[in-house]
Amino acid sequence: MHRRSNPNPRAGDVLRDHAADLLATKYGEAKREFRSDGKKVDVYFEYKDLGRTHRIFLEAKDYDEPLGRSEVVHIKTDYDDLLRRNAPSILLIVTRAGLTSDAQAFIEVESDNTRHQTIWDIETGLIELETYLRHLIDTYQTSGLSNYYVENGFSVRAPLAKEHEAHVLETKKMFAQGQSCFSALNNWIAVDNENAPVAVLGGYGTGKTSLATKLAAHLAEGSLSNPHARQPIVLKLGQISQYANIEGLIASHFTKTFPIRNFNFHNFISLNAKGRFVVILDGFDEMKHSMTWADFKSQVKSLLLLQGEKSKVVLLESVQESGYRASRLVMSLIIAV
Repeated sequence: MHRRSNPNPRAGDVLRDHAADLLATKYGEAKREFRSDGKKVDVYFEYKDLGRTHRIFLEAKDYDEPLGRSEVVHIKTDYDDLLRRNAPSILLIVTRAGLTSDAQAFIEVESDNTRHQTIWDIETGLIELETYLRHLIDTYQTSGLSNYYVENGFSVRAPLAKEHEAHVLETKKMFAQGQSCFSALNNWIAVDNENAPVAVLGGYGTGKTSLATKLAAHLAEGSLSNPHARQPIVLKLGQISQYANIEGLIASHFTKTFPIRNFNFHNFISLNAKGRFVVILDGFDEMKHSMTWADFKSQVKSLLLLQGEKSKVVLLESVQESGYRASRLVMSLIIAV
């Protein structure tokens, strides 16, 4: 068996600690460099389910290439006695680059007490959105939009104060006139290194909410078939007055309206900054009309929590020129439909 050495030993510690911190939000305290029955384990979790104690032994391997079958078998064999003495327990192998197909087959077919996840899998699994994504698809289909939706054209303009900033000018190039707004937004979403938020601005009845519904369903279908695709999050800003800020709105959305087990706002913001979501904010004008200008500006500042290094934020506002000033507070680019 070919044994690889990690070219950067500290990289394994970073991966171990990152995985431990993430999984601690699900399983409680993570014990690092834990010694059990004479064996040192990278990370150890212990939790109770239906009155029975379960144990997870985590082994982190941070290599540039996927682990092969022989390497996985070696790790599993090294843990066999420990797993047997501490049943029910599992060995969780965490990697950054994944496994070869043979290694994955070994875990799935030949080892019932071994699991594997990439750090990406662990991060994404913190907020399990499958039921929510299927709801977005069902909303689009049952509304009848799939039968009568007509795509609108648009014009592009940048807020005046930012018009000449390099990143705004670069973003404007992505929105070629003549294509549909839906197509333009999808092209923008596909560019990972462009995080300038975008506003869709137009009068009442111009189809912005229909656009949001279609876009969310399209992105939901894509993310269900591809775990590395961005997942859509649709938030109704008209409800924000019921909560202190955007944090309260999001927390309520995923603990009451669409409950997610162990939802954690910090994890949500972290994943958003890493490019896991497309956040669609509908009802910006409703939010504005329900509060004073001072309160409105305060709430807008809370929306800036959603802007991260690889984030994608789309805001919908049912206004004409009067709302242009409001959009400029948070958006880097405006699409007028």
